[in-house]
Amino acid sequence: MLGATGAVGNHTALTPEKMAFVKTFTLLGRRPIDNVLGESIFQHEIDIFSPKTYESFLNGHDTAICTLGVGQPSKVSKEEFVKLIKILF
Repeated sequence: MLGATGAVGNHTALTPEKMAFVKTFTLLGRRPIDNVLGESIFQHEIDIFSPKTYESFLNGHDTAICTLGVGQPSKVSKEEFVKLIKILF
């Protein structure tokens, strides 16, 4: 998951720990999130614009969640968001 530090993302990140079928939930972000904890949760500090900082954490996952810029789009410029989407896809 990308974007767990914002209001929408943080609320979203709290949900998988309550789902028995979620075996591994990986949070990728620029800083750790203190209130998202659990046995199945793994947090990694990354640079979202540098895939080399997180490519090793993507193996073994079948679902991705991105809430970057959902709550307050003004925090992420359109140019930054487009750049990120091009890197990810």
